[in-house]
Amino acid sequence: INLGDKEKVTKTIIIKAASAQVDVQFFPESGFLVNGVKSKVAFKATGTDGLGKDIKGIIKDGQGNTVTTFTTAHLGMGVFTLAPQVGKSYNAHITYADGLEKVLPLPKANDNSYVLTIDNSNPAVVVVQVLAADAATREPLNLVAQSGGKLLYAAKTNAAGAAINTAIPKSRFPSGMVQFTLFSALGQPLNERVIFIQRDDLLKPVISTVKQIYAPREKIKLDITAKNGRDSLVEGSFSVSVIDETKVKVNEDDENTILSDILLTSDIKGYVEKPAYYFINPNDKTRANLDILMLTQGYRRFEWKQLMSGNFLPPVYQPEKTIDISGVVTQKGKPLAGAKITMLNTTGNVFTIDTTADAQGKFRFDDLIFADSARVVIQARPASGKKNNVEIALDNIKPQLVTQNKNAADMRINLNDGLLTYLQYSKSFNDEQAKFGLGNRTIMLKEVVVKEKRVVAKNSTNLNGAGNADQVLTSKDLTMGCITLDMCLQGRLTGVIFQNGRAYSTRNIGRGNPMQIIVDGAYLDVDFLRSINVNDV
Repeated sequence: INLGDKEKVTKTIIIKAASAQVDVQFFPESGFLVNGVKSKVAFKATGTDGLGKDIKGIIKDGQGNTVTTFTTAHLGMGVFTLAPQVGKSYNAHITYADGLEKVLPLPKANDNSYVLTIDNSNPAVVVVQVLAADAATREPLNLVAQSGGKLLYAAKTNAAGAAINTAIPKSRFPSGMVQFTLFSALGQPLNERVIFIQRDDLLKPVISTVKQIYAPREKIKLDITAKNGRDSLVEGSFSVSVIDETKVKVNEDDENTILSDILLTSDIKGYVEKPAYYFINPNDKTRANLDILMLTQGYRRFEWKQLMSGNFLPPVYQPEKTIDISGVVTQKGKPLAGAKITMLNTTGNVFTIDTTADAQGKFRFDDLIFADSARVVIQARPASGKKNNVEIALDNIKPQLVTQNKNAADMRINLNDGLLTYLQYSKSFNDEQAKFGLGNRTIMLKEVVVKEKRVVAKNSTNLNGAGNADQVLTSKDLTMGCITLDMCLQGRLTGVIFQNGRAYSTRNIGRGNPMQIIVDGAYLDVDFLRSINVNDV
């Protein structure tokens, strides 16, 4: 690209990582592995591009004995069961799709913990169990289920040693994520498990046409019937989009829908690959894979001792209740102590605030409240009144860091990946329209070079910048022989008239409010124009 002097072009280009490295993580159900308790262990394998990768492997104990095997079920996710034993450690021997192998340790098992295990495969009920290695060590427990901040289920054991084993009807829960939390008798959170409820409450639209093939531009009549899960007709307003899949390839599994956004991706951590897959055609397989998603990206583990002690990290960014404006005033590079600082709001209700700089030239306006976007002007004057070489530097507020986009895996780098067919068709379509003078086309005009330089008003201290006034008059424009300045300006300022030496806008002359007079940045009385000698202009 050829650029002129002092010109540059900045463009951010997304580069997909080319590394074949795969990150594998293991997630024990409800937070922990417990010695002597058989429980589920979910896993997720993610490539450097953010997408799931297929793996398989073997779980071996410290002596090299094979305990179980595992393989991915969907998009790099899978699950297996494990009953760890006291005094043993376990490793996962992983084989990647390219044949490479790696050994990773499994999370260490605890002795005195609980496992909150849930079976969500039954279409009618949710089976919940609380397991512990030694029933004698159990304490009274409380189980709570909530969705969207609403309590939907609660149960408790009345005596130590009692277990929780219950089947809860799914009719008690709405569609979406439901969070089960196990509490001790003292209210300390011990375990948490998230499941997804898919009730048969979606609309079932049926679209039919009179015939299968239509001519170009022929009117098409659609008959749309919508029924709910009880097979009853539903009345409502619906939107329809039509896509020619020969021109634009569509994979419904990749789409983000209102349903998947509201019920799934907004309530779960990280990037969800192919979110619509779980909703387009729900069946036993998709529901099982959705539960694995809950076990991995819905994984929760409480460090309750830290939480209950109130040991939280301080917030990096404080809540913005009001606006503060601060800075430093210097003169010839040195702090200007005692300078008078004036802040003027030039939008909405006009007001001014004064303050004084400290010994380091620093100043601050606190607890400012603006109803909407505001534009302010900061002025500084030294105690001596001479404002030569006075500079004001406002403090820059450090913006919040932009974190990595969790949906980066959706970004397309190569246009051949799904867009080439569409672009080729669009080009041929536009070319055909251009032949017959149809369509809206963009025409690139030839370059126009403006050689005339802008005349900047000399000695202007306009608050909006020199020469940015709606109208600029100099002494050459004033009528000779006028006695006062208001008489010289009468009839020469667009939209302004003078009465008794005061300037009024023609838009609100009936209200009786004269216009504000500002000279060299200073606010003056409305009668000040009469005191200015015309020959001094």
